[in-house]
Amino acid sequence: MKNKKNYIQTYSGVIFYPLEPDPDLILLPDIAHALSNQCRFGGHVRKFHSVAQHCVQVANLLKLDSPEIQLAGLLHDATEAYLVDLPKPIKNKMPIYVEAEERLLKSIADRFNISFDLFKEVKESDRSALAIESSHLMAPLHADFELTKSDIENVSGLSLGVCWTPEKAEKMYLEKFSEIWFKRLEHS
Repeated sequence: MKNKKNYIQTYSGVIFYPLEPDPDLILLPDIAHALSNQCRFGGHVRKFHSVAQHCVQVANLLKLDSPEIQLAGLLHDATEAYLVDLPKPIKNKMPIYVEAEERLLKSIADRFNISFDLFKEVKESDRSALAIESSHLMAPLHADFELTKSDIENVSGLSLGVCWTPEKAEKMYLEKFSEIWFKRLEHS
């Protein structure tokens, strides 16, 4: 049974229990809005760069893949709309958070009718986006940062482009979703 105190109110006004997610209450406008207002790298960047823009970039890196994989790329960080993101050193010490995040990601997969396993297939594009973003937005990386030299070499020549405002990131996220969704319908 849901504890009445363990909910958040989303942008659209929905009462949502992130630890006991109901796929029917996961709304794309809530995801787009929340992710557009969250900064990558815990805000430790030279310029604001939203999680929503990052997700659009991951989907764009997957443009040659199936619409389902592109959709998984766009939604791969959607849990952060409800749980926010924790830096890896903290997340790795909090198994209950990792469990909640996986449970929520499974609900997101159910909500948008995609295979949960597709989220694993976008990891390489996520790392590529990380390499692009870190090289453009962060101080020079320390030698023990999670990216390898080959990760950075794989994206040499790719540019981040302009960092979007939260309003533009939200709009672009919603547009990318529509674009992928209609491609998906055409292919089915």
